Amino acid sequence: MEPRYAQQFESALPNGRLEWVEECGHCAHLEQPDAAAAAILSFLLEGMEPSTGAGTAAGAAAAVPAVPTAAASTGVDLHN
Repeated sequence: MEPRYAQQFESALPNGRLEWVEECGHCAHLEQPDAAAAAILSFLLEGMEPSTGAGTAAGAAAAVPAVPTAAASTGVDLHN
């Protein structure tokens, strides 16, 4: 993505945050998964209150409800 387009997205999303991932094309979550995960976790933790214990990675994981996946709901094993 060209920087000018990224800045347009950032301007249009007042609660968003632009994270530029170096050496990455279009799929940061696939090409640079550690950098993408760190940026997402950092963004999520910003809005959590420290008093809830969610200001840590463990607290954030505990605060996020489990979401059933397609594999879980269909019984299909996607790992084999």
